[in-house]
Amino acid sequence: MSAARYLGIDAGASKTVCLAGDAERVIGRGVAGPANPVLVGIAGFRRAVAASAEAALGGDKPEIVMAWLG
Repeated sequence: MSAARYLGIDAGASKTVCLAGDAERVIGRGVAGPANPVLVGIAGFRRAVAASAEAALGGDKPEIVMAWLG
């Protein structure tokens, strides 16, 4: 099993950025398209958040301990 990870996600109107880290450092960054649900709907929001998180994790499937979304 991989080490626990934390996610910080900025879900914006023009792009979505996710930083993934462990208890000590940032380990990855992922960028996807817009995630504003008013503009792209709930399905578009979900796609953008998932794509940015997957890119930040680099294909790893860790336990996500906590995520911050703004």
